[in-house]
Amino acid sequence: MNPVLVTGGAGYIGSHTVQELMKQGTEVVVLWEKTINLKVI
Repeated sequence: MNPVLVTGGAGYIGSHTVQELMKQGTEVVVLWEKTINLKVI
């Protein structure tokens, strides 16, 4: 079976998706961007 790519794997939905896929024995590759650009006014 080919690995599955999960984008946003560090978020709530992505992390739960990764957990479920791994429980099923699926190889998972996670992609996320850890930068947040917020301006406080």
